[in-house]
Amino acid sequence: MGRRPPPGGDDTRVTAVMPPGSCLFYVGTLWHGGGANRSGGNRLAVTAQYIQPWLRQQEAFTLSVTRDTARTVSEDIRRMIGYSVHPPFVGMVDGMHPRRLLEARPAASRPAGG
Repeated sequence: MGRRPPPGGDDTRVTAVMPPGSCLFYVGTLWHGGGANRSGGNRLAVTAQYIQPWLRQQEAFTLSVTRDTARTVSEDIRRMIGYSVHPPFVGMVDGMHPRRLLEARPAASRPAGG
């Protein structure tokens, strides 16, 4: 299935103007965007998305964030940057939980042969 090009000048556009407390549902294939908030008050948006829990993030943060930095953040942040697994084993590194990479000592400080 090919991708549709971004919306252009010939596409139909509809502005959703709704009273407070309204809710708008749309399918994920809809091209959408948020316009300016001209209400004078705050607006709240809630997005519910279903993504397979075993899918990895697009950016390999476990490689782009240094281990020293990863050691300083909370466990929640570590999970978000990839130091987690989806049972039974998706996300493992060398057959082990990637969290073990943060527990390992740097190669320079390991004893010879270990």
